[in-house]
Amino acid sequence: MKKCYATTIILTLLLISSVYAEDTKEIVVIETFPANPTIGILWTVVIYVDHPVPEEVTVIAPLFESFSLESILKIPRRKEGTLDMQTFVEYKFIPNAAGRFVMEPFTIITPDNLTQTDRQIFNIDIHYYEQKLLSPGLVWEYTSAQIQAGDQIIIALCISNLPVFRFPPQEFFAMEIPPGAIFTALSVSPEERAGGIITKYSLIPLEGDFRIPARQLRYEDIVFEIPALHIRVTEYISDSMNLQAVIQEGIKTDVIIGKTFPEFNYSDFDSSVLYNFWKEQCEKIYFETRKLWEDGNYALALAELRRNERDHPAGVVFTHIRQKAEEIFGINNTVNESRWRKNIFFTLAVFILICIVIIPAGYFLLSKNTDRNHLIKKVILVCITITIIIASFYIFRYTDNRIILGFSTPDNFGITRETAVRRLADYDGEELFVFKEGQPVVILLNSGDVSSGLWVYVRTNDADKKTGWIPAEAVVFY
Repeated sequence: MKKCYATTIILTLLLISSVYAEDTKEIVVIETFPANPTIGILWTVVIYVDHPVPEEVTVIAPLFESFSLESILKIPRRKEGTLDMQTFVEYKFIPNAAGRFVMEPFTIITPDNLTQTDRQIFNIDIHYYEQKLLSPGLVWEYTSAQIQAGDQIIIALCISNLPVFRFPPQEFFAMEIPPGAIFTALSVSPEERAGGIITKYSLIPLEGDFRIPARQLRYEDIVFEIPALHIRVTEYISDSMNLQAVIQEGIKTDVIIGKTFPEFNYSDFDSSVLYNFWKEQCEKIYFETRKLWEDGNYALALAELRRNERDHPAGVVFTHIRQKAEEIFGINNTVNESRWRKNIFFTLAVFILICIVIIPAGYFLLSKNTDRNHLIKKVILVCITITIIIASFYIFRYTDNRIILGFSTPDNFGITRETAVRRLADYDGEELFVFKEGQPVVILLNSGDVSSGLWVYVRTNDADKKTGWIPAEAVVFY
């Protein structure tokens, strides 16, 4: 009987401990893309760990025989449909041999738990390149389906469902230049190529609609079905530019006709007290920003306009100019910069001066005590009061009020260059859409993954509030 009781107690304790361990076990989900590996085709293993700090997550991978490791990525990301953060771990392999493959468990270590994934079995398929033709999806990407004659746009031929290492050289897609247009091939960076761009062109139509017919190309076992492209071209009307001069000079990519910097209409601000007081500074800022624009630094110019709109006492002067400049790139309904936080700081500073310094000082100075020591104290107090007032003014004038009040952090706002927005902080991540040059954004999160290049998670500073990951190098912070 005693043995029965002892056995029952031990089993009960084991059951309780197993339930407790199950409750506290770190939630780990593992996925593979594609479902089964194939020789020569990139195979991705993704692990989602329910722990918000990647630096505190250690993943010990099993031995992958007959596989070549391509890359490892570990970043924070939000759980789909929630605001909670988790750790995203991604392994990319290239299978080298066919047959049955047993993937032993991954070991995941966090400060709270040690967890193992399930053991899985896969069949590595043989891919017969000579027997099967690939037909990847191709699409033209461009900023507008209708432009004025003389305007410049960038068009790109993008590809999907084909590994990066199977891309043919860019020269393979060379095409005959259509008449009535300045059509120039641009270099494609490794990052753009990894993102799916296989060839890119600068287009300046001179007359008539721009058309490229559909065509078919074959490279080894890959058939490229290039779709037709049709861009409507409207007549360009301008008194300040001569289209024929552009043709004669052979301007290809650097000069963008129709994207001239908005003029500073002085008459709009003649009655403005702020403008009249800061007139010299406003004109200097305007011409410096205009120089950036004319040099092709559009994102930097817009960032400077927004920074001065927010921080300069006469910032309202730059709002109209910045809005006109954004409209040139088709960006509308963006949020204007606001000085309300600085006004709060100014009000707070005045309140502190009045309540803590000026009122006590006034009471002390107006007292009728004529004692010598009392007079010396009055002089010292007057000097201290004047010093505090001057110091407060300079703190308000020159200090970034966002940091003082804790409303934000430095580099929390930015202007993007033209860049693809992705679901994950990786050039192989799914492309959601493309930001135009000059898109204002709010920085919500950064990947902190310096080894693979810093990425930032952003939200558009407009009514659409689109979100996604973009490279930090594509953002001008202000």
